Amino acid sequence: MQPLLEINNLTTTFYLKAGPVQAVNNVSLTLNQGQSLALVGESGCGKTMLALSILGLVPSPPGKITHGSVIFQGQDLTQMSESQLRTIRGNKISMIFQEPMSALNPVFRVGAQISESLVFHKNMSSKEAWQKGIEMMKLVGIPAPSERCNDFPHQLSGGMRQRIIIAMALACSPDIILADEPTTALDVTIQAQILELLRGLQEQGKTSTIVITHDLGVVAQLCNEMAVMYAGQIVEQGSVERVLDDPGHPYTKGLLNSLPRLDSDEKLMPIPGTVPEISALPSGCSFHPRCPRKMDICSQQEPPAIQRKSLIRCWLYHE
Repeated sequence: MQPLLEINNLTTTFYLKAGPVQAVNNVSLTLNQGQSLALVGESGCGKTMLALSILGLVPSPPGKITHGSVIFQGQDLTQMSESQLRTIRGNKISMIFQEPMSALNPVFRVGAQISESLVFHKNMSSKEAWQKGIEMMKLVGIPAPSERCNDFPHQLSGGMRQRIIIAMALACSPDIILADEPTTALDVTIQAQILELLRGLQEQGKTSTIVITHDLGVVAQLCNEMAVMYAGQIVEQGSVERVLDDPGHPYTKGLLNSLPRLDSDEKLMPIPGTVPEISALPSGCSFHPRCPRKMDICSQQEPPAIQRKSLIRCWLYHE
């Protein structure tokens, strides 16, 4: 079966004063109909930039997609014009942005911001789109939606703004949702409701999702595939069950060891150091300065990917 979305060797380069740097480095992924894929990793690993690259929203200048392709329904999104991409964004592929205050326009009422895409993409009348917007607000758990739709973003709490962003993303029933930390500003009850809503869409086969998150609990609940990113590259990829139960890459193991467990009295084992700046990546494997199992070759050559239980990019599994 043809994948719904196929990313092939995608590279996004930023041209800075210090020279070109690759925020997304040779990434390949596939997403099937009804599938949910998690992108995990620390802040600064390139997860959000990968999502922006899919939709052609890389800040330009200084950023630019310099290599690879993003095939959606047989078309390469990287070769589309801006006007062609506008027919895809918000309609076929929607994004739930991480920071709702900057994603929402402060001078328009939230009801108008939800209904705008319905008028543009679905040829609804203003009245029909407004009513649909109220229904979407109710769907994501906003109380008194017919009143709240007349509010401006600054009049709503952070959690309600996040739910408005989710309502906007779901309004046109897209084929793919790119969800960047979709439950960050939500309390536990609303978080469970949103996860249940996304899970229901997947089970109906209507929507596929790429979830960017630090919360491995969300990954376990919602996703069936996961990819671990570090310094712009995917270092491990496989089914959620396989990667969480038996992680292969030292970075994946480090992420799991950093999480508190209710069934264990062991102390947390944080990963030493921080994610390197993309303008100053170390030679060889980018993770080697922080890796407890590094070898001489790790600082000399970048490891190729190898297929084991999951796809792993690490010298430990090469003879």
